[in-house]
Amino acid sequence: MLTKKHINLPWRYFLKRKCNFCHKNFRAYKYNIKKGFGKYCSKTCSNRANKLGFKIGHSGFKAMLGKKHSKEAKEKMSIAHKKNPSRYWLGKTFTDEHRERIRKTNIGRKMSKQEKEKRRKLGLFFQKGHKINLGKTFTKRGIYKICSVCQEKFYVALGASNRRVYCSKKCLFASSIYRNAISQRQKGKIVSEEVKEKLSLAFRGPKSFLWMGGKGLITKNLRQHPKYTQWRRRVVKKDGYKCVKCGSKSNLHADHIVPVVENPKLIFKVDNGRTLCGDCHTQITNEWRKSKKLAQTRTG
Repeated sequence: MLTKKHINLPWRYFLKRKCNFCHKNFRAYKYNIKKGFGKYCSKTCSNRANKLGFKIGHSGFKAMLGKKHSKEAKEKMSIAHKKNPSRYWLGKTFTDEHRERIRKTNIGRKMSKQEKEKRRKLGLFFQKGHKINLGKTFTKRGIYKICSVCQEKFYVALGASNRRVYCSKKCLFASSIYRNAISQRQKGKIVSEEVKEKLSLAFRGPKSFLWMGGKGLITKNLRQHPKYTQWRRRVVKKDGYKCVKCGSKSNLHADHIVPVVENPKLIFKVDNGRTLCGDCHTQITNEWRKSKKLAQTRTG
């Protein structure tokens, strides 16, 4: 194969040769022939020959060019390849990227019994009843930490000791840090009217966490009655114009001992009332709502 540097050389430095691939006559440089080159007339012939296995040497290789294999020949070739598949990979090595691809594709796959038996015969698996790990002691190199939400111990590896704070995803979602992060993400975002309607429908009526069976409408109408203001004055006067729980005299509310939702007939009775400040009133109502919600979940 001639290059630009060989053009100005005299003809005595070249010899006539025949291409091993296309069988054309060409001139090759003497010193290239000594080195083992000068077998092909061009790069295309050399590349084709090396790709198709002409290096090893096939009899009648040129006669097979442009022809297709029959179905019987293809079946025979596939059977021969299945019998000895390792012949193709002799002397070849995988790159790190290729190994990672193979690992990712094999995640979650289950091998058949036949494949497992083949790999056991080849020695790729440990045999049943092996005693390789007998006498060895395996120590945990991680750390035990306490969850900031549920206050329970959990094990963490050394690599994740600085990152892990919660024992599970449930505790992470229940944490105040996670909720504040969600609220910060939603700040400044404009919500369309369609989304607002969907959200209102999702938390309306019995879907709301404050739902008490539709009895709130009855109590709302009763509280607007003029008898309710008279009842409130009598209750506050009975307790001496101070909170029954903490004794404060500011921001006083009249609370029902038996809730109106449970028994609306006792709404105007003074014996069923007590005076509470705003903080104590909210605390007691929240505790009652939590107990009511737990009872509903247990029964449901």
